[in-house]
Amino acid sequence: QGDGGLRAAQGGPPAGDHSTRRPRAGDHLPGGFRPRAHPQHGGLNAALPCPAAAMFNIVLYHPEIPHNTGAAGRLAVATGARLHLIRPLGFSLEEKYVRRTGLDYWKHVDLHLWDSLEALEAAAAPGARFWFLSTKAQHTLWEPTLPMQPGDYFVFGPESKGLPEHWIAAHPETSLIIPMPGEHARSLNLSTSVAVMLYEGLRRATTTPPTPAP
Repeated sequence: QGDGGLRAAQGGPPAGDHSTRRPRAGDHLPGGFRPRAHPQHGGLNAALPCPAAAMFNIVLYHPEIPHNTGAAGRLAVATGARLHLIRPLGFSLEEKYVRRTGLDYWKHVDLHLWDSLEALEAAAAPGARFWFLSTKAQHTLWEPTLPMQPGDYFVFGPESKGLPEHWIAAHPETSLIIPMPGEHARSLNLSTSVAVMLYEGLRRATTTPPTPAP
C-alpha cells in the first residue's frame, strides 16, 4: 500500500540512486515521454500544467524496484491512467526489468517524471484530490462516501518504508489503507496495491448509483 509492500528485510532498495542525472529537454524516456524544462524554473516539469485529464493518476514516490514500476505502467495502460514518478528513482528507466515487466505495453505508458510531489501538486488540475496510501491511514478505501473522482491522484510510497508519516498526519481525510484481514501480513506488494486502488477508483467512476425508491 502506501508503504509500497516489500520491507527492507525482504531485500530493501538497490544501493544508490540510478536516476541522479537530470534528464534534459529532448531526452527520450520509455513510454514516449520527453521531459520538458520550464523556461523560468528549469526543473523537470516544474510548475508545468498536466495534459488533459486521465481517468486516474498513479503516483510512485521514490520507487525502488523496477519490476513494480513496470507493472504499474502496464496497469496504467490497461485503465487509461497516467503514471507519475517522483525522483529519485532506485533504478534506471532503461533497465530491462522495467521493460520486461511492462511487456510491449511500456511504449504506450503516459509517463511523467517530477522532481518533487509539490511540483506535481502545483501542476494538477484545480479540484483534483491526492489520495495517500499507507498502512498508517485511518480510513479504508471501501468507505462508500469517499469523494473519489476521475482525475484524482493515488500516491504510493517506496517499497521499503512507505510514505512519510507526517504526510499521512497532515492529510487524515485523504489517507487510505487497503484492508488486510489476514493476521500475518504487514503490507502488500506495491504493484498489487496500485491495482487494488486503481480498480476501486475505476469501479466508482463507472458504476451508476442505484435510483432511490419512490
